[in-house]
Amino acid sequence: MGFDFNMFNNMFNSGIKLGYGEAFLLAIGLIWIAVAVIQDFRKREVANWWNFSLIVFALAFRAFVAVNNSNIWFFYWGLIGLALGFVLSVILIIQECLQEETLNFSWH
Repeated sequence: MGFDFNMFNNMFNSGIKLGYGEAFLLAIGLIWIAVAVIQDFRKREVANWWNFSLIVFALAFRAFVAVNNSNIWFFYWGLIGLALGFVLSVILIIQECLQEETLNFSWH
């Protein structure tokens, strides 16, 4: 019973193809995550400029690629992903506040 290396071929040939834009953004995202993890271990917090700079860099790169390839949807999908991430984070924050009963919707 050995390790099946064909598992990786099947996984990568399953029809999911990354273009150079997606692959570059994935690599940049992984580098940003690695740096954020190191900073978190050292200082127990991650500076906001790491988060915001990744958002700005990714959207700027998507805008450049969209204009270069005449495919504006590449940029739009980045905005849609940003919006979905924002909505998910707001939902999780509201859920946590409601569990701790720190969110008060009363008007008085």
